[in-house]
Amino acid sequence: MLTNQALNAVMLPADKLEESGRSLSPIPGTELAKLFDASITASTAASISTMDTEIAVQEMIEGSQVTDNGAVTHDEVMANSVNLVSKVVLANLDLARNHVIPTTKTLREKYQTYMERAELDIAQPVMVIPNVYHDIWSTSELHGLVTRFENVPVNQYSMRFSLPRVTGDELRAMMKTGIGQLDEMVDGWIEDMQTDKLLHAYDRIFIEGTPIGKVPGANHLTDTGLDRNDLLIAHLISIGFEEEMPDGVNADLSSLREALSNVRRQSGRAIVGILNRRERDIRQKILSFAVTNVPWEFATNKTRVTVQLNNDVYIKFLEEGGSVETIYGAALKGDRVDYNALLEKKAMYEQFYERRISLHRQEVGSKVYMAQQEAARLAMRDLVNELEEDQLPYSRSDLHAKARECLGCYEPRYFKDEVYVLRSLVCEVLYSDTNVKMVLDAMDAAEQSDPEISPRECALHATIDLIARWLASQIKVNYK
Repeated sequence: MLTNQALNAVMLPADKLEESGRSLSPIPGTELAKLFDASITASTAASISTMDTEIAVQEMIEGSQVTDNGAVTHDEVMANSVNLVSKVVLANLDLARNHVIPTTKTLREKYQTYMERAELDIAQPVMVIPNVYHDIWSTSELHGLVTRFENVPVNQYSMRFSLPRVTGDELRAMMKTGIGQLDEMVDGWIEDMQTDKLLHAYDRIFIEGTPIGKVPGANHLTDTGLDRNDLLIAHLISIGFEEEMPDGVNADLSSLREALSNVRRQSGRAIVGILNRRERDIRQKILSFAVTNVPWEFATNKTRVTVQLNNDVYIKFLEEGGSVETIYGAALKGDRVDYNALLEKKAMYEQFYERRISLHRQEVGSKVYMAQQEAARLAMRDLVNELEEDQLPYSRSDLHAKARECLGCYEPRYFKDEVYVLRSLVCEVLYSDTNVKMVLDAMDAAEQSDPEISPRECALHATIDLIARWLASQIKVNYK
């Protein structure tokens, strides 16, 4: 029922409205209008028309309509309104929890699949690939292991016979040197490497007979496609193979030892070459090994610049004030990626990069946006087509049309929050005749204002928001 406390709470807003020349009244036929009418008798109405607001308030409290059985009409109408609102709120909370959220999850999985198929590459128009050495390449133990092969003549060697296939565990056992600290480093090195990489290197060198002996070139690969890790794998296997020899070796011991010795000598000499070249590159401040252009459809000229960096020198470059943007700028401008030149012209290259990246984002942004719209449309199409007939609020063709209409209204910035935009699509297409989107948006707003808030409290905020909006929709603003 009406109380002094409830009515006094609206006095200040009423005064403010009066001062601004406005007043509020319920829209006829609404629940609020019914509730208002239940509080007005002929006597109350007469009092309200006077200037004595306090008398009017008291009249409303004391003069509320009463039914034939003595019940206060306001209370009955209020109970009916509360019951109606409660059902609406509970229905929307149930929709959100048990329908919209699971459906959004399904839609997102479909959307991500289509986005993956789109093969979008929104990265930089220049790509930097650092050449990073594992810590094992800096150990004195490795240097000591291969130094004696430094002056071995270059004589590429291929296995004359094939060794049997082995498992990853067997291969790891073969790579033990018996040198405690080195073996610990080898274990850590292998852990960072896929077993397939180990097996592939073994197969190429010891089964297929890929020649070894040459030092990798500027691209860190030999002319047969072996890299430094392949050569180190081969060298370690050549040391420990005999002690961990698997079944099925089709060669006499003398031939096997000769073959392993040749592998050891040539791989050892190549490893020494790798270590020497690394030291020389650091000393000479070789920042980039190569700059190439690769096909890329997202650039105006359909190519992307790729820079292979010497990570050892790159770290020093950053320490001396260089930046990756400087490298980007020089590469995009077509200038040589030179250590000293980049430090001297840092500001110029950074400014050039900023201009280019701004244009790039505009070019790529529109393509990404179209791909996002299309992926969302196709995902929603699949979702609607998979629904049972009794789950369809409208015909499938109408739902497809509604999805296209909604997606056409979503701006690119909406797709920054993938979950939100897809959830909105679910709400607006499948649950457009409910308030579930309003409820979920209110829960989001509550969580953003206080990240520590519980889901239950978020639901309470959403309920308050929904009821406030429902009441506001039933009020008319009058201007004097």
